[in-house]
This record gives sequence, structure tokens and C-alpha cells, in this order.
Amino acid sequence: MVRYLIKTFCNFTGIPRYWVRESVAEFRMLYVRVYGILSWQRLKIKKLVQSNEDLKLLFGCGDTAYDGWVGVDCFFAKNVQIVMDLRRSIPLPDNSVSFCFSEHFISMIHPNEGFDHLQDVYRILQPGGVYRVVVPDAINFARNYIDGNHAFFKKAFPWVTHPIDAVYCVMNWGGSNRNILDFKAIERIGLDAGFNSVLVSSAGNSEYPELRIDITTPQRIAESLYVELTKSK
Repeated sequence: MVRYLIKTFCNFTGIPRYWVRESVAEFRMLYVRVYGILSWQRLKIKKLVQSNEDLKLLFGCGDTAYDGWVGVDCFFAKNVQIVMDLRRSIPLPDNSVSFCFSEHFISMIHPNEGFDHLQDVYRILQPGGVYRVVVPDAINFARNYIDGNHAFFKKAFPWVTHPIDAVYCVMNWGGSNRNILDFKAIERIGLDAGFNSVLVSSAGNSEYPELRIDITTPQRIAESLYVELTKSK
């Protein structure tokens, strides 16, 4: 219904649909930010921290849920326990979280917001805590496009006919992706954010069993880059 109204409004006024969609999304996020400062929401988060000595946060969880993990997203949904705009400071105390995880989230915020997010995650992680980050491997898409590796695109983006469309999608995703990251970029901003170790990883593999929660379909593995950032003890 909302999409139909936006389409009708834009067809009538000539205003680009992407501008209206982004404006509607930002007004919605304003509501989420106001909700986050309400007393009962803050009390809920306080109780969550007090009742969990081994707190693990799943950023941008959507409909995904894992045992022992607290879902964090900007949507009101069954598996979302902390509703917030992740472009803002995470409402948790310093050194209060054991592990953090996000999959195809950081690419959806602007570079400066991504750096601020990493700084804030570093703040809330306990000494020795780890943040496992999975992002679209956009540079790998470009590399395979230049090499003419059609087999890669059949695996990574099987629903796309032309490889260049796959490159566009992974770098833009209808305007949702706002950052392009490779390992060197994550390493640089991770170290600048305070992490003392930034290591490339692979799907389903981690020194820590708690972090072996990647989506491991062949398509997701082909399109993704896996990195772990560790806070010094």
C-alpha cells in the first residue's frame, strides 16, 4: 500500500521515487530514535544488561535469531529486542558486551557512520571482545567482472542476467548500500576505531564457537567478505 501511494504521488508530482522513499525512511527513523529515549525502553535495556553477564549483540538482525544472542534493529519485530537507529550511539555501558556480529549491515550506512559505529562497538565490548563483520565483497565482484568470470556471477548472483548488473546491485542495492568495503578498508577504520587486531576470516570459521553463525548458503558465501575485529585485553 505504501509503495503504491509513493508511486502515485511521484507520478503526479514528478518528484523522484528514491527521494520520497529516503525521506519517508528518515522520518520513520526519527520515530525510532524518539522511542529509544523513552523511560521504559531504557529500563528494558538496563534489565537486559543486568541479567546477562555474557551479552552478545546481533546488529541488523531482521528476522534472524540465534540462541543466546540479542537482536538489534530499527524494526519492531519478534526477534528484535533492542529497537534503535544503529547510526547512533548504542545505549549500553562501556565494557558490557562479549561478542558482536553483523551480516551485510555496515555496507548500508555511510563511511563516517560506519567508523562511528565501529568506535561505539569498541566502547561497549569487554576487553578481549570480538566483533565479527560480514559485508558484500564489492571489490571481488569488480575483479571477477574484469576477469570475465561468469561462473562466479552464476553462483554469487544467480538471479541476474548480466554481470554488470550484479556489480551495480552489490555496490548499490537500490540505494540501500552506501559504502564499499574491502579488507584493507575495514582494517584501516577498525584500527583507527581502537581495535588492536583485524583479521580476515571465512564463512563458518572462527576461533570462537559463538561467532560461527554466518549464513552459509553457496550464494551468500560467494558474495561476502568475513572479518573479525578484536579489542585488546
